[in-house]
Amino acid sequence: MKVFRLLSVLMVLGLCACVSQGNYSSPDDFDKQRAAKTRLSLGLTYLKNGNYSQAKFNLDKALKFAPQLADVHYGMAYYYQKVEEYDSASQAYLKAIKIAPENADIANSYGAFLCERGEYEQAKVYFFKALNSDVYNSSAETYENLALCSQSQNALDEAIGFLQDALNHQPGRAKSLFLLTQLQLQAHRFGAARDSLRRYERVASVSADSLWLAVQIEQEAGAPKRATDYANMLVSLYPDFQPAYDYLNGAGIVSDAFEATRELPPVRPEPKVSQKKLAPNQYHVVTAKENLYRLSLQYNVNMSQLMEWNNISDPASIYIGQKLIVVEPK
Repeated sequence: MKVFRLLSVLMVLGLCACVSQGNYSSPDDFDKQRAAKTRLSLGLTYLKNGNYSQAKFNLDKALKFAPQLADVHYGMAYYYQKVEEYDSASQAYLKAIKIAPENADIANSYGAFLCERGEYEQAKVYFFKALNSDVYNSSAETYENLALCSQSQNALDEAIGFLQDALNHQPGRAKSLFLLTQLQLQAHRFGAARDSLRRYERVASVSADSLWLAVQIEQEAGAPKRATDYANMLVSLYPDFQPAYDYLNGAGIVSDAFEATRELPPVRPEPKVSQKKLAPNQYHVVTAKENLYRLSLQYNVNMSQLMEWNNISDPASIYIGQKLIVVEPK
């Protein structure tokens, strides 16, 4: 099941100056509005902590104090969503939108709710409603939601386009880059998937998931040597990641001897080419927290090339202070 990031309703706790429509002029009305906000805050806190009865009690009080406050209905929608009363959640969302039709955050959240319920086309109406707001500052997130909705409809080209829109608004958005890589792989756009994964790794930490995605790209692209290099890096950095072992075993790479020796201290190999003859810009001195995968991205070369040029058999064997050839030796 796809997970859509709703704009957190807990944000309303700090929206003292962002009250939705409704005119309160007398002191009594002002007190009711403030009381409603207090009850809303309490209700959402209880909801966050899993105390649904107290959450509902306080949200009902908030609604009684300020029935024309859109944030109260927004909070109610979130409560009903959490307790899986989906018809009531939808009604609460629509009430909030009726009171505050220009509130793009509520429109985005309702779109996400509808998409989770499988109402894809109606969801897109509300996503675009949010995007059409002149004061909305979460466009990248909404385009990401649109992409996930399109993916659920198996409309890969449309989903890829929405993710590219998200990245136009926020070029370093790691989640969008990772999703884009996955969809490009699914669409067999292997070159584009490689490029997107490189962009992702420049803004996010190397992880088991990103390395596994690299394995899948190279495997599907018909580059088994590259796939094996990434898989070896993966099992070296994340020894508990079982799918990489399964892949290597399936390819006939991991043997009992490898399993027995993969915990041994790394060997420090000598490169095939003497580094004394290299110019300073032709080698890299390894520093803390660097690995071959990162260096391959930094110097725009394949990890397998770095391993070949430096006579490295285990990608995890590099060490701080080691000089690595990063330009093809002549």
